[in-house]
Amino acid sequence: MSHKKLLTILVPTFNRLGFLVRLLSSLESELCGLEADVHLVIGDNGSNDGTAEFVKNFLAKNPFVSSFRLESNIGPDRIFLELFSRVKTHYFWIISDDDMPRQGLIGKLLQKLYTIRPTLLYLESYWAPNIYEISMPRLQELELESFEMLDYARKINIRTTFVSSWVVNSLSMRSRGLDSFRLKKVWVRLLFNWDGFFHYFAEPLFLLHPRSLVCLLLWAIAEGISS
Repeated sequence: MSHKKLLTILVPTFNRLGFLVRLLSSLESELCGLEADVHLVIGDNGSNDGTAEFVKNFLAKNPFVSSFRLESNIGPDRIFLELFSRVKTHYFWIISDDDMPRQGLIGKLLQKLYTIRPTLLYLESYWAPNIYEISMPRLQELELESFEMLDYARKINIRTTFVSSWVVNSLSMRSRGLDSFRLKKVWVRLLFNWDGFFHYFAEPLFLLHPRSLVCLLLWAIAEGISS
């Protein structure tokens, strides 16, 4: 693989140290040997639960990781913008601090990114009441499906707003003059106004915390009421 980094993984967090420790421990293991291809950025949205000290120690052991900490919580949209402003790679992937990628996924994902150069990749998830009590077999291969834009939107449906599922071409996003990051509206609409290649991985590729599913359903209900 090229030594020019291809993917930036962005991890926003706020006062969820227990979740963050588990996620970063998993990513540390998964990224071993892939440091030349992946940049990991942690965005602390003003946590006061010991997150700052943990991240400082984590960075000391992992020089390919960077982080920033805000003095106070600025909300999800703005922290996503702060994270996106630090992306220097062709692709980025935001992973919520309470979700857990499947073992073996990142290496296989990099192979696909180098090979097919997509505009968007959607990674299917598996909902679990307690993601830390579920064991999924290590991923051996990624089988993808490709869709036209409208079929892609119908396939994914309301899950378009689930941020951890998307691996995004950062160059395509910047070419749209992105100056706001209303995750549930502006970003999704930008995605489906793009021309490009849209790919979907149907096999569950990471574990989804139930809180994420609840937020997704509440947003979908609210959008239905307001429209």
